[in-house]
Amino acid sequence: MDAGVAAILGAVIGAVGGVGGGLLTLSTQLRSLDAQHRAEERRWLADLRRETYTGFVTCAKQLSNAVWKASDLLHGESGAEDWQSARRSVHDAWTEFSAASAAVTMAGPHPVAAAAEDLREALRQWELVTGS
Repeated sequence: MDAGVAAILGAVIGAVGGVGGGLLTLSTQLRSLDAQHRAEERRWLADLRRETYTGFVTCAKQLSNAVWKASDLLHGESGAEDWQSARRSVHDAWTEFSAASAAVTMAGPHPVAAAAEDLREALRQWELVTGS
């Protein structure tokens, strides 16, 4: 084989190897970036859900407290003005709780959203029973 042909053949083989190695490196980096993106997305969703669920539980506790207070006033010796104030507090707590419940429904997953709806219905029934 002629030295010129061998040099050209060596250059072609080197170029093909370099391009192949570059493509392999690029493919590996793209897979790594995709995996990192998926991990960040899962972390973001977990953070969003944690914040949403915490808000939901907080609103449920506020609603429960408002219903108890209104029930105590209704069945106690308080006047109509106190009762009306307590009833407004229950209404405001229901407004916040409903918004938090909707946020849980959107954040999901479905079993959690269904459990939130069950709690919402239980609190509604409890409010009706206590006469608040």
